[in-house]
Amino acid sequence: MDIDISDILADISRPTPSSSSSFPYQDQHPSSYSHYDPSTAYTDHILLTRSWTSERCTPTLLPYPTTLITRIMDRIRAQISRIEDLTSGVYDSSSGREGGTGGANLNLVLSILQTDLSRTQFLVRSYLRCRLAKVTRHGMYYLKYHVDDHVGGQSESGTDGDTKSPLLSTEETTYLRHHATLLSNLYNSSFLMSLPPSLRRLDDNTGGNRMDEGPDSAGGVMVRCLAGEWSNEGEVFGGDEGGGAMLKEEQRATVELRVERGGVLVARWRDVRGGVERGDLEVL
Repeated sequence: MDIDISDILADISRPTPSSSSSFPYQDQHPSSYSHYDPSTAYTDHILLTRSWTSERCTPTLLPYPTTLITRIMDRIRAQISRIEDLTSGVYDSSSGREGGTGGANLNLVLSILQTDLSRTQFLVRSYLRCRLAKVTRHGMYYLKYHVDDHVGGQSESGTDGDTKSPLLSTEETTYLRHHATLLSNLYNSSFLMSLPPSLRRLDDNTGGNRMDEGPDSAGGVMVRCLAGEWSNEGEVFGGDEGGGAMLKEEQRATVELRVERGGVLVARWRDVRGGVERGDLEVL
C-alpha cells in the first residue's frame, strides 16, 4: 500500500521566515523555536560539513569556528528537547487533532527528527575529535606558538565571516595545558630527572633539532575555488607584494598559484592555507 508522507514531512520541515505557525505547537512552546532561523540552519549544516572535511584533510589546525559551533549546539539542544516532548506526549495532548504529528504518524516523525539529530551529532563529534587528535599529536608546538605566545587571533576559516576566531577554543586550550602538564610530569618522573638540568627541557631547539616539532605544512591537499578568482600572490615569500615576509615560516607559500571559480588544485597545504582560512577555497 502506497503511503503519502508529504504532509508529515511538511509538518516537521523548517518553515520560511514569514510562516510563524509551520512548526506544530509553536504557539504552545515559543521558547523552543524563538531562536530558530531556517536559512541559517541549512547554511550552518553546509558550513559544519565543510569545516569537518577541511579539518580531516589538512595537516594543521584551522581556526576554531566559535560562533558556528555555538549556534549548532543550541539547535542540537532544542532538537533534543523537541524529541523528548514528542516522546512524552506533550505535543500530542495539546494538539487535539488526528494525523499530523499525532497518532500513527508520531513514530515516523520521531524517526526523521532523530535521524537528523544523529547526523549533526556525528559531524560535531568527529570534528572535535579530529581537532583533539591534532592538538595531542603536536601539543608542545601549539602550546608554545599559539597559547603561551598568544598567537591565536587568526581569522575564522570561512565558516562565519563575521569576527575573528582563535586557533583553539577555550576548552581546547584547557585540555592542551592539562595534557602538557601530565606529559611533563610523566617524563620527569620516568627519566628526565636523571639527566643534567640543561637536557630536561621539552621545548629545547638547540643543535638544529626542534623538540616542539609542528605539523607538516608541505603535505598535499586537494582544493576547489569558491571565489570568482583566487591567487596566493601576496602570501608567497619574496613575492612582488612581499606579504609572505610578514607570515611565520610554516605559513609562507612557496609557489604562486591562481585559479578561477570551480577550478580544482592539488597543492601543498602551505600554498593554499590562506585561501582555505578565508573561505575562498574548500578542501575536497
